[in-house]
Amino acid sequence: MDQVLGLKIDMLCEIISTRCMSGVHASLKYCSLECDGEHTRFDAENAATLMPVDAQIISLFIDSKGYTYAYIDDMYIVKLQYCLRNILPNDSVVYGFIFKNLSGVVVLGIFDASRVRGRCLLHLSCIDRFKVIHSEFTALKPTPSSPQTQYVHLHWVGHEGVLVDMMQFRKEKRMKVDFVVDCVLRLSDDLRHHPTCLKLLTKDPIVNEVPVLSTEKMKTRLERKN
Repeated sequence: MDQVLGLKIDMLCEIISTRCMSGVHASLKYCSLECDGEHTRFDAENAATLMPVDAQIISLFIDSKGYTYAYIDDMYIVKLQYCLRNILPNDSVVYGFIFKNLSGVVVLGIFDASRVRGRCLLHLSCIDRFKVIHSEFTALKPTPSSPQTQYVHLHWVGHEGVLVDMMQFRKEKRMKVDFVVDCVLRLSDDLRHHPTCLKLLTKDPIVNEVPVLSTEKMKTRLERKN
């Protein structure tokens, strides 16, 4: 058995240590994933992010004392190098990808939140929620000597139209990302009533090909779009 609830055992074991009784109820689960979504020009302003290959989404809870717990099927204590203390504030619930970067290191990329500093963010759009965690992450960014520096980072959220264009025009090498891109993932504004994320351009085979369009033709297309 090489998977536990969809999480590869090696990555699961990397970030958690022991199951615990934290008293937090099981409402921490993030959105379900749906595959093969279709992008149209009307979707351009949707919140989206780049999903790494083999990534899994995990929920994390930072309690009032700064201890970090991962919610999978139950609550688990997170290992020191993935602890969010001094990165994000106490009494927060955030969501991130677990994945292996280009160096083969298992890393945690935070991209959404439903609670920060005890404040519920569910009334905010996904982009606005990301702005909150971005400001907190920037303010509390760990020192270079901190063990989390290598393992925890902010995973960028932007507009779907921009990311889809970047995928279509084979620009993922210019994104300067430290992972292999699986797809564009459309994120949900409403985590309470419409908790679904949609995978777009899943494992698009053209992404890593040499561009067929000339630079001039590509420029013309982009100008027409604008």
